[in-house]
Amino acid sequence: MKYIWSKEDLSLALNQDIGFDGGPVSSNSKEIKPGDIFIALKGGKTDGHNYIEDALKRDASFVIASHIPSKLKQTEKIIIVEDTYQALLSLAAFRRRQSKAKFISITGSCGKTSTKFYLTQILSKFAKSTCSQASFNNYLGVPLTLASLPLDAEYVVMEIGTNHLDEIKPLAQLVKSDIAIITNVLSAHIGNFSSFHELVYEKAQIFQGTLPNAIGIINKSLDTKCLEIIQKEATLNGIQKLLYFGGEKSQVDAAVLDYKLLDNSLAQVQIQVGNMILNYTTGVIGKHNAANFLAIILACMHLELDLDKVLTSFKDLKNIDGRGKIISVTKFDKSFKIIDDAFNANPGSTSAALENFAHFQSEQKVVVLSDMLELGKDSLTFHQNLKPTLIKSGAYKFIAVGEMMKHLYDHVEGIEKHFFQDTNKLLASIHDLIVDGDVLLFKGSKSTNLHQAVDFLKN
Repeated sequence: MKYIWSKEDLSLALNQDIGFDGGPVSSNSKEIKPGDIFIALKGGKTDGHNYIEDALKRDASFVIASHIPSKLKQTEKIIIVEDTYQALLSLAAFRRRQSKAKFISITGSCGKTSTKFYLTQILSKFAKSTCSQASFNNYLGVPLTLASLPLDAEYVVMEIGTNHLDEIKPLAQLVKSDIAIITNVLSAHIGNFSSFHELVYEKAQIFQGTLPNAIGIINKSLDTKCLEIIQKEATLNGIQKLLYFGGEKSQVDAAVLDYKLLDNSLAQVQIQVGNMILNYTTGVIGKHNAANFLAIILACMHLELDLDKVLTSFKDLKNIDGRGKIISVTKFDKSFKIIDDAFNANPGSTSAALENFAHFQSEQKVVVLSDMLELGKDSLTFHQNLKPTLIKSGAYKFIAVGEMMKHLYDHVEGIEKHFFQDTNKLLASIHDLIVDGDVLLFKGSKSTNLHQAVDFLKN
């Protein structure tokens, strides 16, 4: 069995004698594989100490806990520490110090998870590369990812998210990036911030802890005040060089010049990088994704990777689950397509999804939108403002799900429309709403459970 932690390194990291090799590290007992390390973390709803027995039954190498539950007998496989979260941070910091990899961190209001996966796939063409799983981007996901890093990785791509002030700073300081990327700053989670500029400031904390000679890669499609906030934080944290994408071609280091959708499955993109005009094709559709590919290109160029190989590798990429993946379905004696963009939603990402849908070639386009959450006092306006983009998408049918999306539903005219209180109500009627040959776009905030409708249709 191959472990990623030796008992010697574990002893140094935790400052006590550990008699076992082990790893990776997990806080979910259901995911424990033989030899893994289970760390019992206490959260608001669950206490990992209740799952120690399950982890041991799954043959965990050992368990890190702050106490032994009364129903369990003391065993050498339960290592007691004062605070399990601090122990996790110690493991993460120790492994980060050990790693010789180049670290790229990504934040943004949308696109960070998909950009992370696409960048990792490209980097894997050149050397062993790894990234945080799923959306492991918070106070748990980031240290769990670092604590489980293989030492032979040469590139590590980390996603760092936020939904409140002062969340990014300690995580960025833990990661210590060589390259820090901000894909965009939109109104996601704006209800948890005092202003949009405070949200911009929070995103700019991605520069905290960056290494000497680190660079920043920034989407320039922000107003002057926002860019000033980002530039100030970059300077304060020692960033010597900022590269820009996403704005006017004369003002950025990389820009999209032309975007065409071919056969609804391939995008043909022309870009300008410095003085070079370049072309590529990719299975990742969506003009917003083409913008994020600019950040990938700038990162790869900074790492001095072969640009032709990078561009050629884009053709192998496809949209990932929940973020624009196209699925062909046969169900209810009908054949139709789903564009699964139901992982999460905010005004910017929803507008981008609708704009992409406008490029899709079909006379039977259906838009299914559920509520966008955590938008604060302007939530109603954000929902109503989707009307022009929805109409321009070319949809012949609009299905609204949730009380906030009802405000958009009430303002849309000229197309067939249906409203449902929640996803469960939609599920009860969806078979009657789909017509043979339809193409359905699903987009909504994660906690509205719109993804359950996608799962129901595709399984």
